[in-house]
Amino acid sequence: MYKLFIFTISIFVALNAQAQRSEAPYNLRIGKPFPEFRLRDVLYYSKKDISLIDFRGHWVVLDFWNRYCTNCITEMPHLSQLADTFLNKVQFLLIGYTGSNYFKTSDDKVIRNLFEKVRKKYALHLPIAFDSILYNHLKVSGLPFIVVIDPVGIVRGVTYGIQQTDINNLIDGKLLHLPDVRLEAKYNQNLPLLTYGNGGPDSGFLFRSLLSEWNPSLPDLTPAGIEKLHNNRFEVMRKSVDLLYKYAYLGKLYITCDDSLYGKVYPFLVLNVRDSSLFQPNWETGKNLFCYSITVPTKKIDRCFIMTAMQRDLQNYFGYKIEIESRMMPYWSLVSMDNTASKLRTKGGESQIKNLSHGGFTCTNCSISNLITVLSGYFQNDSPFLDDTGIKSNIDISIDALLPDFDDFNAALQRYDLRLIKNKKEMKVIVVKDQD
Repeated sequence: MYKLFIFTISIFVALNAQAQRSEAPYNLRIGKPFPEFRLRDVLYYSKKDISLIDFRGHWVVLDFWNRYCTNCITEMPHLSQLADTFLNKVQFLLIGYTGSNYFKTSDDKVIRNLFEKVRKKYALHLPIAFDSILYNHLKVSGLPFIVVIDPVGIVRGVTYGIQQTDINNLIDGKLLHLPDVRLEAKYNQNLPLLTYGNGGPDSGFLFRSLLSEWNPSLPDLTPAGIEKLHNNRFEVMRKSVDLLYKYAYLGKLYITCDDSLYGKVYPFLVLNVRDSSLFQPNWETGKNLFCYSITVPTKKIDRCFIMTAMQRDLQNYFGYKIEIESRMMPYWSLVSMDNTASKLRTKGGESQIKNLSHGGFTCTNCSISNLITVLSGYFQNDSPFLDDTGIKSNIDISIDALLPDFDDFNAALQRYDLRLIKNKKEMKVIVVKDQD
């Protein structure tokens, strides 16, 4: 039985353009060989220099991630747990991107410090190599990005996630059907969905909307909101039902802290339904994930028109009753001690926010709202963050924390007599109900 080797590549910075031109790109194709490579500067592993040929006879899974991807960082403990579960069967290896192959960038030290902080914070059992040659060759443009290679060096999958069941299936020799992460498979974003042979046949129309189940030949298409239309068309793909309803009733996926709706409209749906299973997507298999496409004539290009049409389409298919209610909803309240304002009062200078080399950031001559902006950016899937400090003057503050670890962030705030506590206030909320 073949052993399985899992190889996790961490890409920490954008690739230098000159280095990109000098590296020959490699077009990954299922069923074709993966290029030979050699990686150097390996830490926490038995060898300091490794290559693909070292693992012939073993499965290899290349997992790309970068320091700006919140999900990538939070997945590290999961990878470490898998390493423990498959000890002596599966080997994980992280690879830190350091810039071009010809010179180190100023971020090299940042990358190493960041990894050390993450490794100690989560007690990771994962070795790492600091080398960028594979990222240069593959020209990875979106993350997550995982490549599965069989024991003879043939590419068997290009996907965005791998779980314990996938590893078990690989070890058992079962054929995997992983969704393809690449956007080029069978869909052309420059053409409407299901027209001119793009995903299937269709005919001319004046107005058209389409709701379909997502399939692995289609990309993850995530516009911020119903704003500018491409060829009179608004489309989203690989979306759960609750996200479709957010587009339909909010006109956008996220309510950012600079939005007039922030703190007034709750950013998540409330489900009052007997069976909520439809709202539980499987992001690995694609179950309960959908695509929506609407094309309208020029005279009908209007945000409210499209939202109303989308509401009607969702009602026609899913059958739920939607009501907008005022309810007491949770939010994160940023509070302070009585003397906090004087402690934080700025010493002046240019207003700016800078990242720390070892994690965290500093705010110089910034308002509390600037701090709230950073908080909401790191924790977009949490309740709103609102300023209840009463501090009116600009502040200086340095947050030395592992982001996006909420408890670590809150602990860093408390060193300045600031604190995040859960509170409630009245907000408008989208409530999903059964028809009866």
